[in-house]
Amino acid sequence: MTQLFTKLVVFVCLCALTSTQLFAQCGVGNPFSSSTLPANSGVVVAGPCDYGGEYTPWTEVAASPQTYNVVVCNSVATANPAFTNSPWVEVRDNADNLLNSGYADCTGAGMDFTSNGAGPYKISTWDGNTCGTPSVCSYTQVECLTCPAAVCNIGSTLNGAGTVSGTTLGSGNNSLLRASEDYIVQVNLPSAGNWTFSLCNGSSFDTYLYLGTTCGAGNIASNDDGCAPYSTITSNLAAGTYFVTIEAFGATTTGAFTLTVVAPPTCPAPTALTASGLTASAATLSWTAGGTETAWNLEWGATGFTQGTGTLVSGLSAASYSASGFSSCTAYQYYVQADCGGATGTSTWAGPFSFTTFCPCITDYTLNGAGTITGTTLGAGNDCTLRDSEDVTISWYNIPWQLDNSLCGSAFDTYLYLGTTCCLGDIASNDDACGLQSSVTTNVTAGTYYVTVEGFSATGAGAFTFTLSPPPAAHDGDDYQVLYL
Repeated sequence: MTQLFTKLVVFVCLCALTSTQLFAQCGVGNPFSSSTLPANSGVVVAGPCDYGGEYTPWTEVAASPQTYNVVVCNSVATANPAFTNSPWVEVRDNADNLLNSGYADCTGAGMDFTSNGAGPYKISTWDGNTCGTPSVCSYTQVECLTCPAAVCNIGSTLNGAGTVSGTTLGSGNNSLLRASEDYIVQVNLPSAGNWTFSLCNGSSFDTYLYLGTTCGAGNIASNDDGCAPYSTITSNLAAGTYFVTIEAFGATTTGAFTLTVVAPPTCPAPTALTASGLTASAATLSWTAGGTETAWNLEWGATGFTQGTGTLVSGLSAASYSASGFSSCTAYQYYVQADCGGATGTSTWAGPFSFTTFCPCITDYTLNGAGTITGTTLGAGNDCTLRDSEDVTISWYNIPWQLDNSLCGSAFDTYLYLGTTCCLGDIASNDDACGLQSSVTTNVTAGTYYVTVEGFSATGAGAFTFTLSPPPAAHDGDDYQVLYL
């Protein structure tokens, strides 16, 4: 008997998909963005945010072949937590020839590939997320292992303060801080202090400025539009050698520039000017010494006064001054100057610092016991400095009962302050306890108290109804409830 056996042979192709097939499979057949491979060793270039299955074409600048290392991170930083699923990377040339593939998590050694001159090179990443998943980014970072070391071309050298004029046109992209051509100035600082590096005067294009400790670096500071569209940096530096890199904001922009390096002042100006202890006629004016000085000059006047026409106080020996003689409810400004003595002389004037004296507190309404007051804050003026809005103050005498103070029916967005004196909120304050109106509940003893009705915003004003209601029938304490505003 002849038995017929049928053999079923199944072939499973494990062939690598071409990048075109992979992109079609993921539904993202177009490259997401583009980038440029580093041209020098020791330089890491970060790619854009790629979603799962997308790829970025990388243009090669260095002469091929070169060996590059690829890692994939979950943010732009180079030291990041590993992905939940280690990212898979494929690198192909422009003809879709596979150059290498493998896992390349940011926390590991990554994956190398060698260019073959057939770029741009397609670097594809999959991090375990669904293909093309929005908001889940993979950031490819590429370092050239065999490229020549970067040559930092120093255009000029300054010893201390001074000026350098030149142009970035034709100077090449030395630093790789930005895509534009750049010009690098080495500055040898003879002393410590706040040095200023400015392109504000004499530059002809939209600049970007970097300050670093090595040639072509910006590890100390950078600035775009400190004096728009030009750049300036002020930094507290030790004596030593620094490098200023002059770039353009735009990749193809070049032009003439003038870099001005300004030495620290020999007598630094005071800083951190403040005004405290304000009353209707006095204030304590304070500041922080700019250096080691122990003497200061001060000048104050009404806001907008011209220096030389204000009240001058010379030879102060402490970094504060108790000023008096102000008019109430008035805006003032003051300036202060350090006196370093001897040949060092005085600093520039710091300021102005602005402050406003208290207005005399006006009690607009008074209640002796339960009752109702209707009125408006519109046109009442800003008598209290608790907020910038116009306000009304109500005083009431409190007996040892529990009373409800209600302004919940007011017609605007209120703010309530309760105090022991006029224009003071030392007991409590509230914004929106009942809708846009205010409420405070607190325990108070017998005596006179003040409710200040303010607007939430500086321009908030309107009609209000204030009701001081009688206590419950049964009460044996001295709790007073300031409720609705």
